[in-house]
Amino acid sequence: MEALIGAVYLDQGFHRTRSFILKQILKPYIDIDTLESRDTNFKNKLLSWAQKNSHDLIFETLNEENEGTRKIFTIGIMLNGEVVANGTGYNKKEAGQVAAQNAIDKLGIS
Repeated sequence: MEALIGAVYLDQGFHRTRSFILKQILKPYIDIDTLESRDTNFKNKLLSWAQKNSHDLIFETLNEENEGTRKIFTIGIMLNGEVVANGTGYNKKEAGQVAAQNAIDKLGIS
């Protein structure tokens, strides 16, 4: 794919390549409106739900360990004092998002 786009760019220039990518690759196969409306910030979604429903929600680091040269973080989500879900990742932000997604699934939040 990269070689094709590079060949079109070298032959036709930037503006024609951009048009080619949009018309021939993106629009037929990707629904841009769906991508724009999809909420992938699970932490924000969970926090909003908790505030609307008067729940106490805390993201807490449960564990930090080394895997070779990288750290792995485990974040737990405490809802009204109880751990309802946790998630792991190579940084706290990633682990928090995974934990939030797990909590949303477990709690049935839509």
